[in-house]
Amino acid sequence: MPQIPKETIEQILDSTDIVDLISSHVTLERMGTAFKGKCPFHQEKTPSFTVSPTRQTFHCFGCGKHGNAISFVMEYERLSFPDAVMKLAEKANMAMMEASNLINHPGNMAAPFHIRPLRPNEWNEVAALIHHSTNAWYRKNLNREIFGPDPLACRVFPEIYEALDPGCCLVAEDAAGKLVGSCFYHPRETHWALGIMNAIPESRGAANALLTKITRLADDAGLPLRLVSSACNLDSFSLYSKAGFVPIRVYQDMILTVPETGLDPASAPGRVSSVRRATMADLPAMVSLEQEISGIRREKDHRFFLENRDGIWTTLVIDGPEGLDGFLTSIAHPGSRMLGPGISRDTETALALLWSQLDRAHRGFTPVWLAPADATELVHACYGWGAKNCELHLAQTRGGSHRHSGLIFPTFMPETA
Repeated sequence: MPQIPKETIEQILDSTDIVDLISSHVTLERMGTAFKGKCPFHQEKTPSFTVSPTRQTFHCFGCGKHGNAISFVMEYERLSFPDAVMKLAEKANMAMMEASNLINHPGNMAAPFHIRPLRPNEWNEVAALIHHSTNAWYRKNLNREIFGPDPLACRVFPEIYEALDPGCCLVAEDAAGKLVGSCFYHPRETHWALGIMNAIPESRGAANALLTKITRLADDAGLPLRLVSSACNLDSFSLYSKAGFVPIRVYQDMILTVPETGLDPASAPGRVSSVRRATMADLPAMVSLEQEISGIRREKDHRFFLENRDGIWTTLVIDGPEGLDGFLTSIAHPGSRMLGPGISRDTETALALLWSQLDRAHRGFTPVWLAPADATELVHACYGWGAKNCELHLAQTRGGSHRHSGLIFPTFMPETA
């Protein structure tokens, strides 16, 4: 079947008023320059679904669904991309197939991938995609794998990401309807974070199509986009660099196999005795400290960690004379054992939190953490415990960054920089 020309799609969108389209299904009220109503995609008591006549887009701040007129028809009526386009064309009284003279013109061809939101029944498929594509790259380039033999262990990604940000995953689908790429993203108060991006090796262009879509969404929101990416993967570095991302920080990936009996008490840093388990009462101080040091705010993430409904998160804090001096979270899951995110005012605090996380939450396992490469004292202390380097990562931003003070420990659960 021939692809729908880009020009035809643009004509259909230009001929469709998204407010008129959505208001036939949702009761909308004008709120300033936009319209607001209850989301048709999830149950809610307070309206969080907005429609922008200026941008001709919709966005739900409750479940994360968003897009243009075509996206709305696809989601609301459960239609494929071509069927949704055809329905809007008929509604606009456009004879799409009369544009056959454009169909085979290379300059008017639509992208070879259909980008759409992840569906709940596709979590296993996306887990297998993450498992296959990630291990394939590591085998080829670093002669090792980072995920075990069971692809379903990677369900940790859609499980956690969808719990945090429902509807905030895009997938790339090829012409045969096969999922060939996926990317999660996290809208936050001060920024958007780009989540784990994966595409099967044979799907050239899928990652770029996903990235282009998400950068446009972040631009529409008027917020910078941040990510943590492998410094060893030059393909992904080129992809992000061409999209306008700029590296701002280098991190050393460090691993340590923690004895089942715990770390040697003689190696404990000075402030270990001050480390305690965080409670929900610490949430405002944690949010404030992160914004002070790194310039970002993401209360939702830290609330999620502290609620710990799945019993896989550990958050530790150290009190200071004027609030918290630092905090560090870690995850203990068959698909991921990682320290972070975390913030510390100084090296002494950071070392006490790192040591305590390793000793309390990861005995008998080999977790990974990202240590700031320029934190020489901290890195050498980790070496002293027996830690080794396994990779390098770059914190990158698109749209500006905050000059930080203190030490920052990023993570992939969820990502930030």
